[in-house]
Amino acid sequence: MKKILLGLSLFVCLNAEVITQNIKEFDFTNSDYAVIDVRMPSEYAATGVVNKAKLITFLNENGSINPDFLNEISKNYSKDSKIAIMCRSGKRSVMVTKMLEQNGFTNIINLDGGMNELLKTDIKLVPYQN
Repeated sequence: MKKILLGLSLFVCLNAEVITQNIKEFDFTNSDYAVIDVRMPSEYAATGVVNKAKLITFLNENGSINPDFLNEISKNYSKDSKIAIMCRSGKRSVMVTKMLEQNGFTNIINLDGGMNELLKTDIKLVPYQN
């Protein structure tokens, strides 16, 4: 039953509009948005992470959705917090942005292009600390 509800929730989320900003144009240093990186730990380790980004994995290594994901977001951020979501390419961040909006979060942006595009810039990443 939980899988059916989760699947339905993702279907509804995928049909919502998303506010997007190109990750190459996002000002990681001076933005008043909190950055949440939703990649997997193996991806954090492979590339490093944005300094001060909150690391909250959306999909586990086996492809299942992290069952604590929404609770972790809600524990750390209010519904009106300014939050920028990033992932590896921008696909998961779109899903997460829509899911958060469906759950009442009002100031969410998707950082389009994700880490793949960010690696083409001169931003300094920091090593992942497990």
